[in-house]
Amino acid sequence: MAEDMAPPADTVVVVERRPLWQRILKWIGIALIVIALLLLAVVLGLNTSPGKRFLADKIGGFTTASGLNVKVGRIDGSIYGAMVLRDVRVSDPKGVFANSPQLNVDWRPFAFASNHVDVRSLTSPLIRVARLPELKPVPSDPNAPLLPDIDIDVNRLAIDRIDLAPPVAGKRYLAKLDGAVHIADRRAQLTANGATLNGPGIAGGDRVTVKLDAVPDADRFDLDVKLAAPANGLVGSMASLKAPLDATIDGAGTWKNWQGRLAGTLGGAQLADLAITGRNGFFQVRGAARPGLYLQGPVERLTSPNLQIALDARLLEGRRMDTQLRLRSSALAVATTGLLDLGRSRFENFRAEGQLLTPGAIAENLNGNAVRAAVALNGAFATPTVDYKLTAAALGFGETVVERLYAEGKAVVNTDRILIPVNARAARINGLNAAVGGLVTNVAVNGDLAVNGDQILSDNLRIRSDRIDATAIVVADMGTGRYTGALKGRVNDYEVASIGIVDLQTDADLVMTPGGYGIKGRVVTQTKRLFNDGVRNFLGGNATARVDVALGPNGVVTFQNLRLNAPQFRILNGRGRYDFAGPLLVEANAVSTQYGPLTARVSGSVAQPVVLLRAPRPGVGVGLVNLEARVRGQGDAYAIAATGGTNYGPFNANVLLRTSPRLTADIRNAVFAGITFNGRVAATAAGPFAGALDFAGSGVTGRADLNAVGKYQAATIAARASNAAIPGDMGLTIGQAIANARVVLYDDAPAVTFDAQVANLRQGDYVVTKARARGDYRGGNGYVQAVARGTTGVPFEVAANARLSPALWVVALKGKGNGIGFKTASPARIDVVGGGYRLRPTRIDFDRGSARIAGRSG
Repeated sequence: MAEDMAPPADTVVVVERRPLWQRILKWIGIALIVIALLLLAVVLGLNTSPGKRFLADKIGGFTTASGLNVKVGRIDGSIYGAMVLRDVRVSDPKGVFANSPQLNVDWRPFAFASNHVDVRSLTSPLIRVARLPELKPVPSDPNAPLLPDIDIDVNRLAIDRIDLAPPVAGKRYLAKLDGAVHIADRRAQLTANGATLNGPGIAGGDRVTVKLDAVPDADRFDLDVKLAAPANGLVGSMASLKAPLDATIDGAGTWKNWQGRLAGTLGGAQLADLAITGRNGFFQVRGAARPGLYLQGPVERLTSPNLQIALDARLLEGRRMDTQLRLRSSALAVATTGLLDLGRSRFENFRAEGQLLTPGAIAENLNGNAVRAAVALNGAFATPTVDYKLTAAALGFGETVVERLYAEGKAVVNTDRILIPVNARAARINGLNAAVGGLVTNVAVNGDLAVNGDQILSDNLRIRSDRIDATAIVVADMGTGRYTGALKGRVNDYEVASIGIVDLQTDADLVMTPGGYGIKGRVVTQTKRLFNDGVRNFLGGNATARVDVALGPNGVVTFQNLRLNAPQFRILNGRGRYDFAGPLLVEANAVSTQYGPLTARVSGSVAQPVVLLRAPRPGVGVGLVNLEARVRGQGDAYAIAATGGTNYGPFNANVLLRTSPRLTADIRNAVFAGITFNGRVAATAAGPFAGALDFAGSGVTGRADLNAVGKYQAATIAARASNAAIPGDMGLTIGQAIANARVVLYDDAPAVTFDAQVANLRQGDYVVTKARARGDYRGGNGYVQAVARGTTGVPFEVAANARLSPALWVVALKGKGNGIGFKTASPARIDVVGGGYRLRPTRIDFDRGSARIAGRSG
């Protein structure tokens, strides 16, 4: 039986494994569940007290690139629904500028995942604004849409009180605001009500209401805007209003057919009156406005008597707008046409043309005549390409005027600047002075202008004209109306009016300073020909000068290392600064062969200069020493005070010059040689001076009367001396003297008639006991007769009779010296040649013998 039993069989266990893809899906599912659980834990954790504290800390630790930072003291409630933000502080790089003790927010943050901002309510009992924020500039995305593709719903916005500190608008204001916003594709609904509140020492009265309901699919369109702003209210202060402003926009109808009106008054005067119509997204605006009621200056002139407005705008799919605008006044015409893509923030073949219809101001310190400009814009709003053309019969920058101008180019606009290529030509540039105007004719300009905000800069404007080849450095500030520049190159035959002709060599560069852009360079001049005899004689011939010049971004011109070399005059060193806003300072040290060392200092301002001139030993024929002259300017008046010493005693002058309405000089107690001068002279309509000058002192009295003979200056002089003693080193005394003269300063030569008598004139050993001279001279022709008796250590008597002509003097002499008689055998002949005199061989007969003499002088 045991043999009949079979051995036990082996058990086989078969394990069936799932496919690999199922196992992968299983673990992915497990991972997702874990991640979801973790996210849920994070989401739920953030809504706990520690989570909200953590979130508040993270919010406070984040600062935007512009420097904006928000700190929250505590978060109460649910961060995914209704919550309360306490102790909210908003800061910029300079610190906190706004805060609120409590912000109540009811929102649905997860709606943002579907491009929807869903705020059920946003309220606060108080928001304080201490000042306006000062954020760091941050380049914006030029392709960012002006109207982003996002839905916005704010069911309720209510701020019970907004406390605006004086730095915001000049004084403290209290305001309140409530409203609602619903914006989606093909839907725009907005309601807002704002007001400023009255309080002790606080002006209120501003009222604004806005109601917009635009739903094209439901054929709804309603717009109602009302603004009432007193001059001393919040809007009035921020807009610098000088009168109350009232404005309304209202109308009636539907999206398919709506008619409305925009009306505004400023101080009771009509500021705008515009009719508005809308038909299925096509809007028209027609009417007139008077911007000059609010904006004075060039805007007032350009829009006078009113500005006619015609605007057509059609809303297209994709948030695009097809526009056409016409503006016209008696002085200006502007036309624009083209597409504005608000969804992509782009210009599409947008063109603008403007024409100045009457000559006059365009902007601050900018004026024009027959100016036409055409601009084509394409590309992003922030960085378009700008193709421009400009023509003008005249375009003026300050005192500089460009005549018959044509310019064109295609500008490239970047986020941080605009680069404008310039290809221009002009018939003439004038206004700097008559000499420069003569240089800059038939001008061609090629280069680039860089525009950064209100600043216009260039360091590569090549200027070529009939007589100039240089590169212009330009720094202009449109905000302040300041236009400055310099040349880098050579200017030949530069004529300085009434002075002479010089060659200029300039080297200038555009430099960056901590305060902005400036100009720095050097100017070297070489005179080639001097017109003015006085300047030529003072310098002794042609001169070379050089100076280092810098112009800062603040408009201050500084110069240093001023040097000038001429045969008889040298400036050893000069430096100074000039601020276009007023302050002026110039200091220089010089040496003159004729007048010795000189120092000058100019301070004050251009309108009120103060000049101090010192010369230790100028001489000027009277032994003048220690000269100190002060000139103080006040508008059109200049007070001159000078002191010094001479061979004839102390010298001082006190003169008041006035340049308007005509040049007038008041001489007050000026003293020379012990004689005091007083009087007043003034320029006549013909040009010469008229008036009288009285003098008295040291035994001398007299009067000089000035008047005009046609266009020529004339003077009549009468003087008397009695026991006169002139102070000083000369020891001059006069017993008696009578002198009368008449002078007329003609162009060719003066006309002089005179008759003078003197007795007992003494100076050291020289004594004239009696003398008389008279003459009549005009245009180089005339006569002089003289007799004299006295002693120079030996007694003398002399009589002379001379006939004068421009080229020859004929003189007959007769007299005695120490008892010996002498006379000319025949009248002596003296040639006037080359600015000097030549005595021809002349025989002098004596009581016993004769002599033959000849010579020259000068």
